[in-house]
Amino acid sequence: MLSAAVLGPAALLAIWIGGWLFAVLAALAAALMYWEWHGLSAGRPGSERTPSLAIGIAGCFLGPLLVIVSQPPAVLATGAVLAAGLAIVLWIERTSDRLFRWVGFPYIFVCCVAIVWLRELPAFGLETVVWIFLVVIFTDTGAYFTGRAIGGPRLAPRISPKKTWSGLLGGVSAAALVGAAAAVGVEARSPVLIAALSGVLAIVAQIGDLLISKAKRRFDVKDSSTLIPGHGGVLDRLDGFLAVSLATAGLMIAGRDSVQQWL
Repeated sequence: MLSAAVLGPAALLAIWIGGWLFAVLAALAAALMYWEWHGLSAGRPGSERTPSLAIGIAGCFLGPLLVIVSQPPAVLATGAVLAAGLAIVLWIERTSDRLFRWVGFPYIFVCCVAIVWLRELPAFGLETVVWIFLVVIFTDTGAYFTGRAIGGPRLAPRISPKKTWSGLLGGVSAAALVGAAAAVGVEARSPVLIAALSGVLAIVAQIGDLLISKAKRRFDVKDSSTLIPGHGGVLDRLDGFLAVSLATAGLMIAGRDSVQQWL
């Protein structure tokens, strides 16, 4: 609770201010998440200091910052060059889990670039990122309390034994409700459609959570790190945000504008 009380307001303040402050926060989170991702296959973060780790951390840190000074195509092109360089270095290192270590880089890079790009949108950038924040938080909260209260069949027992179908439905319902409230707050044309979309993104958040759980299960690791007391690592806390940010950015590109205007 203390960790959440400190980190939650700090994150919301950075989202509110945006610009370089939010980009630096996203860059730090991205770098830490790749450090944790690399550490999953190494046994623990920092247990191996390799050139590929340095490239991955530096590249993930750079991505969100480039969004402030460059256009998305140039940022993604830079990411592609870094990903190619990382692949070569991993091949030279010949580690047994080099594919796993490589996959984490483009995923974290693109997702963290996406959230900064969304915040920088001139129309409703702030509202969009706050909406993402609320959807993921309410998904996790709704899933937790509904799953605890109702229980029932497991959602993915081999990946995350504590997750239930009732928890998923509770998370989707909570996300839909907060999405509808957010839509009313920004006077969206279709709060019902925003609510439905929020429910879909709740499922995306759960998929993102399960992806990281699958990675941890593969290497028999409970938490990605111990950086956040009571919460595990940065990757443990932001797994849903990564997936939802990427999905929302895709919707924005398809709709060519903000949440309110492409509905």
